[in-house]
Amino acid sequence: MQITSFLSQHLQELDFYRFYWTNIQQNLLKQLQERDLSLSMKSQRLWVSLGTQDLTFNRNEQLADCIGKLTFEDIQAFGEQLANRELFGELVLYAPGKFGPMDTPEEHTLSDIAGFKMGTEYFD
Repeated sequence: MQITSFLSQHLQELDFYRFYWTNIQQNLLKQLQERDLSLSMKSQRLWVSLGTQDLTFNRNEQLADCIGKLTFEDIQAFGEQLANRELFGELVLYAPGKFGPMDTPEEHTLSDIAGFKMGTEYFD
């Protein structure tokens, strides 16, 4: 798959950013911890909090805490898990349109979308 190839290729190049990680991390923390500069920024932050069920309105503080604890090795491990498909499955939707049919094994092909939706668990 092209997505997996893309992830694998960029994972090999990820070490280049090790030197920059501290600066990236500090800039993210600075953005998350700065005060709202306008009423528009404040209202946007509060609406996002309401939309994400953050009724304590401290989402930025929580994000900053997580980013402050994040190491470059954590990012590398996440990238490897992502490239190795260890975090989730994948579903590729394909409609032939002007292209020919996609060559996929029968056991990996869905032809009954309604049945698939009915039998699939959704996560909250």
